[in-house]
Amino acid sequence: MINKFKNMLEGAIALTRDHQTNAAAAQCAQIVAMYAQVIARAEAAEDDLRELRENTLLALGVKPADVADDMADGSIRYILGGLLERLAELEAAARWRPVSERPPNDAPVLALLESGEYKVARYVVIADINGVPLHLWCGTGGTSKHVAYWRPIIHHIKGE
Repeated sequence: MINKFKNMLEGAIALTRDHQTNAAAAQCAQIVAMYAQVIARAEAAEDDLRELRENTLLALGVKPADVADDMADGSIRYILGGLLERLAELEAAARWRPVSERPPNDAPVLALLESGEYKVARYVVIADINGVPLHLWCGTGGTSKHVAYWRPIIHHIKGE
């Protein structure tokens, strides 16, 4: 677009050198009209961006009036960064773990059995032999049902 303006201006200047003032004036009028269109599009884009920022802030639970216009992008990035960190924490806490990673003693977990079934089970100490604890998965549905993976049962607090 800038090159087009430049070429048109050079053309208008050349026309004035050749004493073709009417043609130069017409060329300048075209340049002014094009410039006005560019400005109108830029203003519309700024309005769209402002609306997008406001809607994003509202979606993140922030009142747009509480954030200065020049701080909106930084605020959005900061809030989204915090949300992404929290999401990563929750995903890490809720991930499936192999049985080689033992769950806390007697805490109920969601167990995926080798058969493909899901059960709420607990990994408990059933005996202590010479200081060595003997563990067992309880709640799997029988000794032939083996746990392949487990994950903690997370109780989300409403509003968190």
